[in-house]
Amino acid sequence: MIDTIIQILKQKDIAGWILKQEKTKSEELFFVKDKLDQNRLCETNEYHVTVYVDFEEDGERYKGNAEALISAGDSPAEIEARLDQVIRSARFVKNRWYPLATNASQDVEKPEEISNIAILKSQYDALHEAIFTDYGTKSKVNSVEIFAVDGTIRLVTSTGTDVTFPSNRFMFELVTDCQGNEESVEIFNDYTFGILDIDQIRSIVQEQLRNTEARGIAVKAPKLDNINIILRGAAVEELLQCYITQATDEAVYNRYSRAKRGERFNAPDALQSLNIRMEPNLSHAVSKAPLDRDGVILHPYTLYSDSVVENFRTTQQISSYMGEKNIGCPTPFVVEGSDTSYDDFLKEDYLEIVVFSSFISSPVEGDFGGEYRLAKLVQNGKATYITGGSISENLFEAQNRFIFSKESEHRQNSITPKAILIRKQD
Repeated sequence: MIDTIIQILKQKDIAGWILKQEKTKSEELFFVKDKLDQNRLCETNEYHVTVYVDFEEDGERYKGNAEALISAGDSPAEIEARLDQVIRSARFVKNRWYPLATNASQDVEKPEEISNIAILKSQYDALHEAIFTDYGTKSKVNSVEIFAVDGTIRLVTSTGTDVTFPSNRFMFELVTDCQGNEESVEIFNDYTFGILDIDQIRSIVQEQLRNTEARGIAVKAPKLDNINIILRGAAVEELLQCYITQATDEAVYNRYSRAKRGERFNAPDALQSLNIRMEPNLSHAVSKAPLDRDGVILHPYTLYSDSVVENFRTTQQISSYMGEKNIGCPTPFVVEGSDTSYDDFLKEDYLEIVVFSSFISSPVEGDFGGEYRLAKLVQNGKATYITGGSISENLFEAQNRFIFSKESEHRQNSITPKAILIRKQD
C-alpha cells in the first residue's frame, strides 16, 4: 500500500509530500466493579498524506498544502482520486513560499520499543490488584476501561526521509463513587501514559478514591480573598504548556508571544526561575518521537534557562519566514522545580485545588482557571473540603508569585513539578 501511494505521488505535478503511516494494535478491557465484563482486540492501519504545491500569482510565489486520510482498504483508483482532490485544494492555499525540510542523515534516536500489550498480559494480576484492592476508603471503584495500545509510525518524505519508530500508549478511564453526607457522588477521570506503570496506576487509584471520599463531605465554597493557591494534577502540565507555546515560532511570528530570545520572560524579582527544556524522546511520554511532523530529526534543547529565552520551538514553514535555524517542534518537555518542597507549601493558610470541573488556560492572553469540583481549604489550622468554587488568574500577572515544588511527577507529556504555589499578593 505505501509503495502504491508513493508511486502515485511521484507521478503528480507537486512540489513535495509527506506520508505518515500509523499502525496500531490495542487490547481493550472493560470492568464493572472488579469483574471483567468485556475484552476485545482492535487493529488499525491509516495513511496520512500531506501534499505541497508551488504556484505563482501576480509575481508572488506560494506554497499551498492539503492533507488526505487514506485507509488500508482503499483501491489504487480511490487513492489517486483522493490525492487529486487534495492537490486541487492545495492550490487555493496561499502560504508564502518556503523550502521543505531535508535531513543530512537518517541517524535518529528512536524511542525504546516497549509493548504495553505484553506488559498488560504479563502483569494483569498486579494491575487488577492495584486498581481493585481495598484501600480502606469509603469510596469504591465503580468501573474501569483499559486500553493498551502498541503501534508504529513510518514517516516518508519526498526529500529523502524514511524513518519507522514505535508509538505506544496506555489509557484507562476510572469511575469511583461514594455515598456522601447528602447524596451519592461520583468522579470520572481518564488517564493516558506512554507506558503501563503499575506503581503509578496504584498511586492514581488511591488518590482518586481519597478525592471521591472527600468530595462526599465537601461543603459549598465560601468567598475567599487573597489566599495562597496550590495547583495539582493535570492542571500543572496544562498551565506550564503556556510557556512552551509562548516560545514557539508561530506565536512569535504572529506577535501574540511575549518571548524574546536572550531576554527574561518573567521579572528579575520573580520567586521562581524558569528552566524548561524540550525532550523529544522522554521515555514515558505519549507523544515522544524522533521526528516532528515536518520530518525534522529532533534532539533535546533548552527553551528557557534561568528565565531567559534561549531558543524558539520551530516549525519548517515559520522558521524559514523568520530566518531562524529550524531545530524542530517536539512535544515532551521537562520543567525544573525549586528548592522548596511541597510540604513547605502547607505551612501557611492555603486553597489547594484537587479536582477541576474544567481547567482552561490561554497561552495567548495568559488567563487560566476554572470551576473546581474539589478543593482543600486550610485556615487557622482547620482543614475543610469545599466544592463549587472557582479561580481566575492571569499567567503574566501571577507568574512572579509562582513557586514550583522541588518534587516532580511524570505526566502525559512531561516531567513537571508536583505542585505550583501561587503566593497571595502582599
